[in-house]
Order: sequence, then C-alpha cells, then structure tokens
Amino acid sequence: IDEVHDRDLGFRLVAFPLPSFPPLPLTIEASELAVQTGRIEGTDVVSDAGTPAGFAVYGPYLPLPPGRYTVTVHYSSTGSGGAAPATFDVLTVASGAAASAPLTDTGGAPDELTLSFEVTSRIDPWEFRVHTEGTADVVVDRLVLGAG
Repeated sequence: IDEVHDRDLGFRLVAFPLPSFPPLPLTIEASELAVQTGRIEGTDVVSDAGTPAGFAVYGPYLPLPPGRYTVTVHYSSTGSGGAAPATFDVLTVASGAAASAPLTDTGGAPDELTLSFEVTSRIDPWEFRVHTEGTADVVVDRLVLGAG
C-alpha cells in the first residue's frame, strides 16, 4: 500500500507486508547459534566439565507470529553425578523467561526436552538458551521449533 491523502493533508500511508516465516518444524543446528562456554564440533556445541558456567548456546532471536509453539533441544550429557548439568529456557529480552526446565544427566545417551510457550506479540524476538553449570560434559545437537 502506498497512498497519499486525497485532501493533501501532508501525510502518506505506506505499508509493507511482513516477511513470511519459514514453515515449521524449523531445525536449528547448535553450531548456528551463538556460543559462550563451549566449542563447535561439526554441527554440535560441546561444553566440557570444568568449563566455567555460562551459555553453551543462545539465540537466534527470532521474531515469531502470535501463536503457541514448542521448542525441543536434542542433547546428551554425562558426569554430573545425578545433578542437573544444564538448564534449557525460552525467553524474550523484554518479557523474560516464558519456559524453563533442567536438562538431566543422560549418561552420554542422546535425549531431548520439549518446552511449550505462547507468543502474544510479534514485537519481541525469541531466544532459546542452554545454560551449563560446568559440572558435566554437555553436548547440544540441535533445536527444533514447532507449532504447539
């Protein structure tokens, strides 16, 4: 839309369509996210025991249309002695955490954890994070964003 007021009131209305979002499910490899405490190995991000606590992965700051979503983290961990070696959360900078849950020690076996959240405004970009405690080996494989 590109319209000028017909009585020449000195304003113009211009509207652009919002970009379309990729179809869901959307797979995001861990190596495509920002890394704070860890290293990239292929498409995985690895945070070793003894690494300072921090975010193994975070991002990608996606603007999402309003609706219900799920996001699943695919990961493995070992060496935490039964304590949760990491936390997975979903948030926006403006609104804070929408969902959060501990990642359990998997004994090195692949596992996954799914969180559900609701988007009410298209303004805030969404971030998905894995925060490690530095007490165990944690490998983040990928995130999968889906309709929920």
